Amino acid sequence: MDPSRFRTWLKNWGLAPSIDTENEFGGNVGGGITRSVDNTGQMGWGLDVDWAKLAGIRGLSTHFVSVTRYGTSAAWGFGDTLNPSQQVYGGGGNVAFHMALFYFEQKAFHDRLDVFLGRIGLLNNFDASPLNCQFINNTLCGIPKTPTDISINSSYPKAVWGLRASYALMSSLLINTGVYADVRANNLSGWNWTLAETPGVGVPAELEYHTSFGAQHLNGRVKLGMSYQTATVPDVLRDAQNDVFVTSGRPPRQDHPYPDSWFVYDQMLLRNAPGDDQGLMLMLRFNHNDPNIARRAEQYVIGFVDNHFWKSRPKDSFGVIFSATSISGKWGRAQGAALAAGLRPPLGYKDQIHPGIPYQVQRFAQVVEATYHFDVGHGILVAPDVQYFVHPNAQRNIPNATFLGLRVHVQIF
Repeated sequence: MDPSRFRTWLKNWGLAPSIDTENEFGGNVGGGITRSVDNTGQMGWGLDVDWAKLAGIRGLSTHFVSVTRYGTSAAWGFGDTLNPSQQVYGGGGNVAFHMALFYFEQKAFHDRLDVFLGRIGLLNNFDASPLNCQFINNTLCGIPKTPTDISINSSYPKAVWGLRASYALMSSLLINTGVYADVRANNLSGWNWTLAETPGVGVPAELEYHTSFGAQHLNGRVKLGMSYQTATVPDVLRDAQNDVFVTSGRPPRQDHPYPDSWFVYDQMLLRNAPGDDQGLMLMLRFNHNDPNIARRAEQYVIGFVDNHFWKSRPKDSFGVIFSATSISGKWGRAQGAALAAGLRPPLGYKDQIHPGIPYQVQRFAQVVEATYHFDVGHGILVAPDVQYFVHPNAQRNIPNATFLGLRVHVQIF
């Protein structure tokens, strides 16, 4: 039996296995602290089961994903810990099979209600868009980097115990909410399912509206959301006496942060084909964190993705994006206090990890990225990529860097 017929046979029984691999190779050809070239990649194994087909249980499905990851982002080598140049790195725990997702999905009320329960990541269900991973810089793919500074905002391949519910108030308006464990432990393998080192939970809420304009039905989606954290988090500047903890020698105080928030807007400007995203798409993003507890305070993104623009090559696409990140002023004040006192960076590896370059107060950083996806056929995608880093690591003493890369994705099964 050939693979396509075998997949069809499995699908008829409600089974959809998948095997894929992705590699992202690249390095800076100019700027940065030094030349840095790295390859990052992963192997992925997944299985979706439709229990209505397999056992007659209407609306129920299960989803499982395991990954093997390897490599390090080249950006760490040339001096940027804010905006990793490659997104497939880390989080895999250096184990052969890191459990990334395992959850039950139940649909009801004619699919108006959709519930997830199991091992999932908060940011895989909220503040998300299928357009984000047109790009390989980790500032946007798979989710905007700024909300990951908040401990409750777990994201792939880190899975925690979670419950998500999405309800369609009308065909174009959905409300999404959930409860996710605030796990502080390092679950390197992904198979430790205990709630040890879980001081609280995260409660996200999101309104999602689907747009459609004109005779061509130029579709889009708008998301407004926030995520509330029940547990306390260390302040990045003050101790319990309201002094600067870097110089007082006392531990940072524990804060109850206000919710982080986000805005997502994808809008088709020109239609090339009938599919939802088969046209010229505008991308707008905004994220905001409580500056008392996070390094990244805000992130702004604007971009364009053009899908299906070449009729003879319908699966090719092109994208360009600009992302700007601002650093919390409180974080910068802690760094400034350490500098004035002749101390080492107070906030660990996230200040500046490269030897020989004095760390500075971090302020702003920008990244521009352009990529083209070539569909080679037989499940193979090749995507050359170019990125330009302005003030890498939000430090002005690191030269602007140019990164050239290549993504190769192979859908094996």
